[in-house]
Amino acid sequence: MLEIVAIIAVILAIAIAVVLILAATKPNTLRVQRSASVKAPAEKIFPLINDFHQWVSWSPYEHRDPALKRTYSGAESGKGAVYAWDGNKNVGSGRMEILDTSVPSKIVIKLDFFKPFEGHNTAEFTMLPQGDATLLTWTMHGPAVFMSKVMQVFMNLDHMIGKDFEVGLANLKIMTYDGGPAEMPIPPDYKKKVMHSKITIDGEVLMASDAPPGHFHQPQGFSVSLQVEDPADAERRFKALAEGGTVNMPFGKTFFSRGFGMCVDQFGQPWMVNCPMEQ
Repeated sequence: MLEIVAIIAVILAIAIAVVLILAATKPNTLRVQRSASVKAPAEKIFPLINDFHQWVSWSPYEHRDPALKRTYSGAESGKGAVYAWDGNKNVGSGRMEILDTSVPSKIVIKLDFFKPFEGHNTAEFTMLPQGDATLLTWTMHGPAVFMSKVMQVFMNLDHMIGKDFEVGLANLKIMTYDGGPAEMPIPPDYKKKVMHSKITIDGEVLMASDAPPGHFHQPQGFSVSLQVEDPADAERRFKALAEGGTVNMPFGKTFFSRGFGMCVDQFGQPWMVNCPMEQ
């Protein structure tokens, strides 16, 4: 029995040593950058980033904890504005402070993480004119603490964080979109609405299309299924989808999931939200 325990201990020690050696070979700095072409002037995009109060409307991190605690201090917006957060394991805790701005082309933010592990980075947003559009770039860079190097042994941080940046940029793109083909025959009040929107995740494209006036038909015969790994997050999303709509099956634990519910949103779209059993 002691021999078996000794063998297991040796194997674990070797495995830990290999992980530490691999971690030590990782770069000393971390840099993640994503860009998107936004069909809107920089003057329209800039205020949504320069004011931390506006981040709740587009940041991919703002809705991962329904009970997220937010604290705003310093300047109302721009240089000197401070935003601190404290939440569950999905968001941890940290602090952001706008260090410098160049209206309407650049915002530099000091980004400090306290939980789940400490890290200190700089986030930058740049907005460069491109004809009738703006090239919006979101960059995060800073020293790679040893814990992040260990994480990089098992996962691609650029890929993981980059996906969040892509979602945030897509949200900003939708929020600031204005216009359409001149020859498109639509009422003036529809020119500020989004007819088509798409997001690319892991090379797969998800596209949503709205119906023009007079062409909407009530969806029937199918449901859009949303699978969420965290029960609290799944319930939050279910409640958001059901708000103003109809609940066909209240969200709750079932024999096949940690949480499941069915509803029809305020626009008539049927949804199923599922939080699967842990494997």
